[in-house]
Amino acid sequence: SEVFDYHWNDSEKIETDYDYLYNLYEKTIKQLTVQMNEIHQENQSERYWRIMLGPWLMRVISILWDHWECLRSAFEKLNLDTCKHINYKIENLIPSDFHEFQKFVNEHDWHHIIFSEIIKYNHISKIKIEVIEKKKSDSARKYVANDHKNKKIKINFIKFLDLLMKNFFRRSRIILYESYFGFYNKILLSFSLGESPRNFSEFNEKVIMPNPKERDDIKLKIEGKNEFENFYKFFIFKLMPVSYLEGYKMLLAKSKKIKSNANIIFTATGHESSDIFKIWTANQVSNGKKYILCEHGGSWEKSEYFGNL
Repeated sequence: SEVFDYHWNDSEKIETDYDYLYNLYEKTIKQLTVQMNEIHQENQSERYWRIMLGPWLMRVISILWDHWECLRSAFEKLNLDTCKHINYKIENLIPSDFHEFQKFVNEHDWHHIIFSEIIKYNHISKIKIEVIEKKKSDSARKYVANDHKNKKIKINFIKFLDLLMKNFFRRSRIILYESYFGFYNKILLSFSLGESPRNFSEFNEKVIMPNPKERDDIKLKIEGKNEFENFYKFFIFKLMPVSYLEGYKMLLAKSKKIKSNANIIFTATGHESSDIFKIWTANQVSNGKKYILCEHGGSWEKSEYFGNL
């Protein structure tokens, strides 16, 4: 077998690609603001949709560009004439929420579908595709937001204590949700701030999502400047979680039931892990509340977040 250099082993290409993807991210978030308001009959700001979609969008852009460039390099350097694709359903790309999206990112089948779709779009004239049937058929999908939450007795016990704290003590002025401080440090910090230490389990409620609808007619309404962007604008909605499209109104209704007098919302990982938290926070920020995100470090300024934090 032959293994050639990964395209991002080139530090100059990292710089160039970062700038390109950052600009594409900004162009996309501006257009998604318009389209998501139209789809959901909302009139929300760009900041609202940036909080809601930003963590997912920056990951999707990086993944699609990386796969596009890997295939470009392979087809340029190798004389390929046949490619084997596992028979798949395109809807298997669609996660329930952001957390399931992160799970998909670590699964080979999900990436196989993306690579296959790029080959069909950009390299089909150069190669013959052989379709291989799976040994096991795909089981029926269930779409559930926050399905990773509350699966253990220990976590349910913490939820019970959290509800007691919520009902018997005054409402928090500061929301410390998934703050990355650790259990004991969070308790000490909460007491020092005059707050009741809480886990805010209301953001972790499991919600049954509707099945995704046909998305072939939805596309990002931007002008594609190259073949990658032409593919990207047709493909991006095929990767969007149900929680942002078909299930958005359900999560919005859940979030509106969460009452709070907090003026400050602080998190280190909650801006990714819970879509209920994102919708709730986006609405709180629209009402003038302060939103603080904490990075734990370990990365340089030009990180994968594209300045989203």
